[in-house]
Amino acid sequence: MINNKVLKNSFIISTIIVITLITSLITSSQAYAVSDFTSDDNMSSIEWEYIVTDKDGNIKETGKLPGNPTGIAPNYVWRGITLENAETATFKPAGKKGLKAEKGTTIQSEWKINRKASYRVRVDGINHGYKEDNGFREKEKSTWVVRRFIAKYTDYFVGKLTNLSSDSITINSFSIYFE
Repeated sequence: MINNKVLKNSFIISTIIVITLITSLITSSQAYAVSDFTSDDNMSSIEWEYIVTDKDGNIKETGKLPGNPTGIAPNYVWRGITLENAETATFKPAGKKGLKAEKGTTIQSEWKINRKASYRVRVDGINHGYKEDNGFREKEKSTWVVRRFIAKYTDYFVGKLTNLSSDSITINSFSIYFE
């Protein structure tokens, strides 16, 4: 005859194991939301580039963001990206059209600007943009902006910031996270 205490302890241990398995399955499925990268191209090794264009779409400047896979030299100081009136900076993985996210992925972007000014931030799908609810576009005036949305379509995403003020502004940082 099995003791009730032993049965109760076995049930508790079995429940913990089942919950642990379910949690690990949920967590591992979220890790595959970004599926366009190989093992050599994982999130920690993505090199980001930026492209600055004027109001007519002419390229004014291009460059790489610090924090690339090879690291930054010890004396390196990144001064940000300065935009004049009506200029736009576009951020994307170097050599790619955007960062691929599957439908249903939560995407969060964060922007830091050197001063309060009028500007527009946007994270957009290449094939299905914010006009199709696959991204966002908002006017801002603060020095720090965080926005989240859920991808409505599987797409490649880029971040954009346009200076709407008459004076120049400097983008001090840009981050994008997939959940």
